[in-house]
Amino acid sequence: MSMWTYLSPVLWSLLPGQAVHAALPVLCSLAPGLLPPAPPGTPAYARNYRRVLTAGILLYLAYALATADTGAAGDWYATLGVSPLATDDELRRAFRSLSRVYHPDRARSAAAGELFIAVRQAYEGLSDPTKRFAHDRFGPQIARWNAVVSSREYMHRGLLDAGIFYGVSVAFLVVFSLMGQGRGAYWRYTLLFALLVLEASLLMAPSPTARSRPSAAPLLSALPHPLAVLLGQLLPASVLFRPAYQHIALAHRVLSEAGSAVAQLAAAYAPEEADRDMQALALSTTLARESVGALAEEIVPVLGSGGAGAEANLLERMEQVLLDKSLSQHPATAEPWAAAMRRVARPPDPRPIAPLRNGRASASPAPEAARVPLPPSPPGTPDLETLAPGSGAVRRSSRLSRGPSP
Repeated sequence: MSMWTYLSPVLWSLLPGQAVHAALPVLCSLAPGLLPPAPPGTPAYARNYRRVLTAGILLYLAYALATADTGAAGDWYATLGVSPLATDDELRRAFRSLSRVYHPDRARSAAAGELFIAVRQAYEGLSDPTKRFAHDRFGPQIARWNAVVSSREYMHRGLLDAGIFYGVSVAFLVVFSLMGQGRGAYWRYTLLFALLVLEASLLMAPSPTARSRPSAAPLLSALPHPLAVLLGQLLPASVLFRPAYQHIALAHRVLSEAGSAVAQLAAAYAPEEADRDMQALALSTTLARESVGALAEEIVPVLGSGGAGAEANLLERMEQVLLDKSLSQHPATAEPWAAAMRRVARPPDPRPIAPLRNGRASASPAPEAARVPLPPSPPGTPDLETLAPGSGAVRRSSRLSRGPSP
């Protein structure tokens, strides 16, 4: 696990967008048919930006995967020049052949002595079943692990290192979300979980032998069956039977690169959705503020009139509002109610309503015009489905349309 694994998300979040903005004018001038020139801030400029960013990310991902370091340089099998399925006899023959070439008594150069030490370490490690088990899962770094003897201890140490990797990865994802880089977080967490499942399957899979068939490769046993069948037909046995730690190292590189690429593409392809969400939030906030203000204009004068009947007065006003709403929305009464309201429309009376007298609210008569009296409240809220042209609700609307009775 290299430092690049941790630095890659940071660089991915900073560099691609700036590089595309800097290169886009040049690319538009070189290929105007594919990238029509457009000023920044326009839809055409955003479309060109997405095209260039997507192409650049895909090319870089292909390059990163092709040049990914899987630890094969220090692999014990590669040092001896044998297959990961080599038997003990094949390991012994390879060691003897290399010893004749690089033994200090035969080759007296410093480089040959170092190669002989590496060959001997590889042979001794692979000849020990416990160390070979650990090497296949965690790589040649196990030679630096002290006070580790059994397979159980090797597995415990390797899982501890893996836990550190996943803990740091989750911490990075959380920090990016807090910094406003949360777009594509779902897919990044999904990739991290998929990598965890893959790594656990590779670590727990049995070691292959010389008689193992390609379908028994640890990589294929860790994948879903349709994907395993496809890769089994496409990949050669030399790739399928690589040590598990090499597949894990490649998967770590894929996670660090693909997770950051998802964040960049999500930010490029979903800005309109984020803008719509912000507009909806602002609209809902404005509507809530206006609703509260309208409610306060209706309730505060009633409650501020004082007296024991203020609450009853408020309830009566609320019943009247519900009745008016029912009359204005029912198909049978909407048109007569609207006509009556147009005939009696007038500015609202700014004077507060006095407390109830004998169960009714009263106000001082308006000198400029006779005020249309409100109809008496019904026993309950009217049922929209049962209102009919001959119902009492329509008759009350007719009274409104005729005006006050003398």
